[in-house]
Amino acid sequence: MIDFTTLIEDYRRKSSMQISIMKKIFFFMFVNTLLIPILATTGLNETLKKLNKDKILNWPNIISAQLMA
Repeated sequence: MIDFTTLIEDYRRKSSMQISIMKKIFFFMFVNTLLIPILATTGLNETLKKLNKDKILNWPNIISAQLMA
């Protein structure tokens, strides 16, 4: 999926394309290995709904409470 979306973006240089791939991989790994397990949800859709429901200033409290649990 990451490679496909990068090909659609049509980069002029190969190095720009590789940097884009690395950033996307980091983002997806961060979400899948840290945010979703900490928030105890089953998918990205539920995680985003949960974070959208609360104010952004409360995010650290929510994450720390789930991390300690």
